[in-house]
Amino acid sequence: MLSAWLHDEAGICEKASNATTASFKQPQTVEHPIVEAALKEWVEQAQQKGIAINENILKIKARQFADMQGIPKEKFLLLSNGWVQGVKGWLGLRGVQLQGEAASADVEKADEEELRLRKISNQKGDKTRMSYMLTTNADGSERLKPLVISHSKQPCCFQHKTPQSLGFDYHFNKKAWMTGVIFQLYITALDCQMQQQNQKILLLVDNHKWDPATVTNVQVKFLAPNMTAHIQPMDAGIIQNFKANYKQAHCEQALDQEMAGVLDIYCIEQKEAMGLAWIAWEEVTVETIANC
Repeated sequence: MLSAWLHDEAGICEKASNATTASFKQPQTVEHPIVEAALKEWVEQAQQKGIAINENILKIKARQFADMQGIPKEKFLLLSNGWVQGVKGWLGLRGVQLQGEAASADVEKADEEELRLRKISNQKGDKTRMSYMLTTNADGSERLKPLVISHSKQPCCFQHKTPQSLGFDYHFNKKAWMTGVIFQLYITALDCQMQQQNQKILLLVDNHKWDPATVTNVQVKFLAPNMTAHIQPMDAGIIQNFKANYKQAHCEQALDQEMAGVLDIYCIEQKEAMGLAWIAWEEVTVETIANC
C-alpha cells in the first residue's frame, strides 16, 4: 500500500493541492510534498477506520513514506516536535496526545517503572498493568533482566508455560506493584549472583522503604525522592529512554497491524508487550546509562 500511494504521485499531489478539501489546511511551505501528501491521505483513511493517531505514529509513517521515496535520513528533517505539531494542526488532529560519568561501575542503580498495555492509544479496553524494576551498573556495561510485576499468576497468553521457561523474571499481585516480599526475593537472587561472581556491589534504589534481610554481597541504599538527578540516575534519562523505545516498538507493531487490515491496531497481548519491553531495555544505549 505504501508503494501504491507513492507511485500515484500525480494523484496525491492533486489531492494535496485541492483547496476544496474540507478538513485540512495546507502548510505554508512543503519540503517534501509527496511524502506529506501521502501522509495526509493515510491519515484520512485511518480516521475513517476510527484509528487513534499519536505523534509517534505520525513520525514513523512519515519516515516510511520518505524511505519509499528514497529520501536519506539526513535530508528528511521533518520529524521534530515542531514539525509534528504543525502537521497535527494541518491534518486537524487537535485531540491527539501521547503519551555525566562520575560513578564507579560497581555501583548499581535500580528503579521501578510502569507500563500499561493500552496507554499509547488512549482507548478503553485491556487495563493490564505491568510494573518494571530496571537495574544496571553505572557505566552501562551490565544490566539485569527486567523484573516484571503484573496482576495474574498465570496469564492466558503464557499458554501454561512458566514465566521462567519464557525467559521472564515475573511476579504478580492484585495491584501489580512492588512489595517487600518481591523486593526481598529480588535482592536475595542478586546477592547469590554476586557471590558466584565473587563481587560486592552498592545498589541504589529509588524511594522505597523496605528493609531487606541481611545479604553479604549487596549493600542497599534507598534514595530520598528529592535527590538530584545525579544521585537518581534512572530518573535522569534512562527510564525516559526505555519508555520511548517501548512506545516506538509498539507504534511500529501497530502500523504493521494496520497494514494487515487489523482494526484494533494497538491491541497487544501481555507476553508480547513484555517482549517489546525487554527489547526496549536492551536498546537503551551504554552512552545513555553512563552519562546519567
